[in-house]
Amino acid sequence: MTNKMTATGLSVLLEGKVSYDQVQRFLANSQRTSTDARRIAKPQAHKIERKDAVTIVDDSMIARPGTDENDIICRHYDHAKEQLIKGINFMTELYHSVERQG
Repeated sequence: MTNKMTATGLSVLLEGKVSYDQVQRFLANSQRTSTDARRIAKPQAHKIERKDAVTIVDDSMIARPGTDENDIICRHYDHAKEQLIKGINFMTELYHSVERQG
């Protein structure tokens, strides 16, 4: 079964420790960086840490060298290439737990 997370679902998963509004404000703030997201996500992941679950966080980049820069497409440091790359930088977080039947 595949479930997609919503801001409300994330708030429920975190037992209300992070509200729907906090998630929405975080996502709406264009001044955030992937470093900010990791700083916020890591402590929350530790709060819900379990032996039968895993949280995977990955920041990725899609190079767009021929596209004009805008709010989304701009220069980001690519750690793999050790240089600035023009493109889209995004972060993906996956939380998976083993569903117990019982």
